[in-house]
Amino acid sequence: MSEKTDVFKKYVNQFKKGDTVYSKGEDQIHFYIINKGKVQLKLDEDDSILISLIKGDFFGEESLNEGQLAAYTVEVVEDSAIIKIPYQSLTEMMKKNTTISLKILKKLSEKSLKMLENTLSMTK
Repeated sequence: MSEKTDVFKKYVNQFKKGDTVYSKGEDQIHFYIINKGKVQLKLDEDDSILISLIKGDFFGEESLNEGQLAAYTVEVVEDSAIIKIPYQSLTEMMKKNTTISLKILKKLSEKSLKMLENTLSMTK
């Protein structure tokens, strides 16, 4: 097993199809990386899907803003193994390894653009 995998192993959680990882408005203190499976980010009001995420994608970036509540509900649509990293651990990793920080920034930018595209298409 690689060193990178060992670092995250203690944070892996199993979720079943239909599980809710967290709901809009809940305290958000973890950052999540999908190791296996698929989730959807949804708005509670009308169940609109903001984006579907798969292996390598992440969610829970609200945890980077202390005191921020979850902006959406995360529903598991395929059995999933998801890495759940506490805010404090994530910030320590980011400080020690700028490569992690840059990857998160790049993926966050891509995700934000895709969510914006999906939101705009819902309003047409």
